[in-house]
This record gives sequence, structure tokens and C-alpha cells, in this order.
Amino acid sequence: MLEKVDEKAEKQHFELVRTTAAPAYILINFDGSGLARFEVADLYIVNGELLHRDWFLNTSLGYIAATIEEEQASVP
Repeated sequence: MLEKVDEKAEKQHFELVRTTAAPAYILINFDGSGLARFEVADLYIVNGELLHRDWFLNTSLGYIAATIEEEQASVP
């Protein structure tokens, strides 16, 4: 799901980063103060809300939705 968000999102708001040197993480501007880093392994979705596991209260990163795109048939 995060790969699709990364494809569609503007990079100043969201970016999925994968390297061989570190675990995958996202950069997200969830509160308007600039990009913040969150490891993908600590993310989860509940009732459409993207959350990050923290020590006490988990951080809400915003709401996320999936859409189904219908493939258009090609006309020969």
C-alpha cells in the first residue's frame, strides 16, 4: 500500500525510502512542520488511520484510503 502512496504523492509530503543499509522508512509531513522519519516496520493501519507504534500513545500520521483503478480495455 505504501508503494502506491509513494507513486502518487508529492515528494514534499510523502516518500518511501528503501536502502540495503537500513530498514525501510517513510518521510511524511503529517503535521505541517516538515518531513519526519518513521520506520515501515513500526507502521500499521486501523480503520483507515495510518499509525506509528511509540512508547506511550501511538502517533497518528493521518488517514489513508485505497482505491481500485479499473483497467481500461484497449481497442484494436
